[in-house]
Amino acid sequence: MHEGWPLTETAAGLPTLQKRLHDQGVELQTFAHDARQAIHDWLRSFSGFRGLIGDSLGAGAAALYSGDLSGAVDFAGGFQPSAWDPIGRGPTNNREIVVAKNVNVAHCIWDPVFADTLGFGNAHYVITPGAETKLTLTQHRGAHPDDWGYSQDLMFNHVMLCIKQAAVAVS
Repeated sequence: MHEGWPLTETAAGLPTLQKRLHDQGVELQTFAHDARQAIHDWLRSFSGFRGLIGDSLGAGAAALYSGDLSGAVDFAGGFQPSAWDPIGRGPTNNREIVVAKNVNVAHCIWDPVFADTLGFGNAHYVITPGAETKLTLTQHRGAHPDDWGYSQDLMFNHVMLCIKQAAVAVS
């Protein structure tokens, strides 16, 4: 899990999502959005389900950092990716964040209305050309970073579904 800018983090957001996933037996860790090497090292140690979820600046990191790993990344999720993210260095003028091609499933919850987030949540994921990533885009207007309530329930349910499907595929 990647936190965006610390001032936008609330207890109802990623900390609650982390607890919900932990309560389901999911092993996870929270990192700052710019802790790229630490994230790589931690995820590399897993041979099972691997995923990244972030909000704001962390949402861009989740889509991008997946590409640092060899092999597939099962899930990349983002709550209101920021078009101002300096990490992605992507085409922010059209508000797109390219998901690494090794991601199996990606889910981006974004607010398409610039005025709602002043650009801090109106970017969205796009698939790397030629990749087989299954992308879900959910437009939801909400205060930035919109990682609680309805949006959190959507992301939680999608992650749990992917974990369940991965377990069935292995057995």
